Order: sequence, then structure tokens, then C-alpha cells
Amino acid sequence: MQGNAEFKKSNRILLVTEKEELVKEFKESLNPEGINVFPYSNMEHVPKLLGIDPNFSLILFDYSDIEKNIEAIIKEIRTDFRFNNILIVLLIQEDNLAVVYASRELGADDFILLPLNPLL
Repeated sequence: MQGNAEFKKSNRILLVTEKEELVKEFKESLNPEGINVFPYSNMEHVPKLLGIDPNFSLILFDYSDIEKNIEAIIKEIRTDFRFNNILIVLLIQEDNLAVVYASRELGADDFILLPLNPLL
């Protein structure tokens, strides 16, 4: 994890995507486990949203939706000490493996390949 503050435990995940089927899939998988998934479609306003409500433990960015400005958005989040405890994970289409190697350079903590496979 980037940042140096202690990891703040939360059962809240911010899912940044425009894909309703992805929101449904994450909610169906995680809500029964007591994890609340909050969908949000406006990637550029994520730092402002975090300023209002920083109580997320994880941000999932659907990279296929938001390739344009993701580096600047992640950098803005990473430079604000209030968000040091929030993990950032990119959701990457498995046919876009070049992004896997660039995900750390973009400032992400990790990545998840899409489509999701619940058996893995």
C-alpha cells in the first residue's frame, strides 16, 4: 500500500464504473459478505467525493471506462494525506494486459482482471 498512515478498516468500497452489470456483479458478490459497494460513474469527481466522504477502504476503478485521465486522478488522490489509507485497484480487461504492467506506474496498489471469475 502506498502512503504511510495506518490502514483504516472499512466495509465500504467505491466502485467507479459506468457498467451496470459490473456494479450488479460486485454487489451480488460482496454485499452478502457485509461489504457495501457504492457505485459512482463520474471518475473526475472522485477526489471531491472523497473530500466529502473519505470513509472507503478501497477504490475500484474500471480502467476500460476511464483510460483518459486516470493517472492525474490517482495522483490527486495520492497527494492528499487524508486518503493515504485508501487502496486503489484497477479493473482491467484481460485483453489489455499492457495496463497490468503500467498499473503500478499509474499509482494503483493492485489490479483485478475482468471478466471476474468467481471460481478462481
